[in-house]
Amino acid sequence: MNIWRLGHARNPCGFVPRTLCKGHHRFDDPQKSYRTLYGARLPITCLRELLADLRPNPKALQEFAQVLNDGADDALTIAGVVSSEWRRAHVLVWAEVEFQKGRFVALEAPAVLERLAQIHKPLLQRFGIKKLELNNVRSRQRLLTQSLARTLYDEGNAGILFHSRLDGKLCYALYEGRARLVQAAKPISLTSNHPDLIRICGEYTLVLRP
Repeated sequence: MNIWRLGHARNPCGFVPRTLCKGHHRFDDPQKSYRTLYGARLPITCLRELLADLRPNPKALQEFAQVLNDGADDALTIAGVVSSEWRRAHVLVWAEVEFQKGRFVALEAPAVLERLAQIHKPLLQRFGIKKLELNNVRSRQRLLTQSLARTLYDEGNAGILFHSRLDGKLCYALYEGRARLVQAAKPISLTSNHPDLIRICGEYTLVLRP
């Protein structure tokens, strides 16, 4: 099977170097014994997921709204920035998934959620979750989502199938040592005006630097 990956231009299919792993992504290993690689079925989902962090945060938007209410020029707008450095450093790549051990598991399948809920009952109680549902696994509660991912890893799976919380499209999380990506086509540079990049910048109110 093949998927899209938005990665670093020098090694777009590779796992992030351990020295740069912060372990703050949704399905990263809470024990930091393996790395996780993310991709999606569509290139626009890759862009939507990664560029979401550049959006103006709610506090900034609230402060900007207050400035406008105080009589500032209402033609102004607040925006994040996609820098020229970022565009040079990242590429989109179409890659083949090579399985080394296990297969993908659909995290959001009802039977899988029910089984994980039983395994992690004390953790769910800690967060006041009575029933493990889609909104929980798509949340920003990293202790929960990473714990679920770790259990699926310990069960021998190669990675996770899940849907983006931003556009609902299919995404993939590959476990190091279980699956890897092999480049299947020439990487697509983001220094040119890729239509998906322009669209996401419009959605997120991002300034696209040349």
